[in-house]
Amino acid sequence: RENLIKYSNTLDGTGWVNTTGTPANYNAAVSGQSGYDGSTNAWLIEKTTTVNSYIGGPFFGYDGVFTWSVYAKNEGTKNNGLHMYTPYATGYFDLVNGTIDLEGGSNKIEVKMEPVTGSAGDTDRWYRCSVTGVGEIVDNDNEDRPRFKIVNIDGSDESGGADGAYSSTGKIFVQNF
Repeated sequence: RENLIKYSNTLDGTGWVNTTGTPANYNAAVSGQSGYDGSTNAWLIEKTTTVNSYIGGPFFGYDGVFTWSVYAKNEGTKNNGLHMYTPYATGYFDLVNGTIDLEGGSNKIEVKMEPVTGSAGDTDRWYRCSVTGVGEIVDNDNEDRPRFKIVNIDGSDESGGADGAYSSTGKIFVQNF
C-alpha cells in the first residue's frame, strides 16, 4: 500500500491541471479550508463554466490494481456531485444525498462512497469516495491520469444537460486525495 501520486492534497503543486493561476473553467483552488477531520488542509474547488473540464492529477506510471480516493463535501449553494475518472474505473457521487449515481469502467473492481461525518440527511456531510480498478496508467498520457470534476445532480444544469451534467457554478470541498 503506497501513494504514487505526487503532490497529493496539494492542488497548487506541479502537475495539477486547472487549479492554479488562471485555470480554464475553474477559479483557482482555495487552500486552508476546514476538513472532515477538523484540520484546515481541505480545498474549495469552484467550477465557473458549463464546459466539460476535469481537474487532472500529476502524471505517473503504474500497472496493476489501484484505488483512487478523495474526501469530498458539497459546498451548499448548489446541489453538486463529484465525478472521479480513470479509463478503468469511474464513479459519479451525489454529495447531497450520499449515493453513487453511476459507475463503470473497462476494468472496474469497486466504486464506494462512505460517510465520514454527520448523519443521514445532513447536508454538511463529508464522504470518502473511491474507485478501484486494474490496468496500466501510462505516464504522460492525458487520458490515463486520474482526474475529477464537479457535476450537477439536479437532473439538469443551466444549459439543459442531464444528471451528471457540467455544473457552471458548482463548488465542492475536497481533502486527502
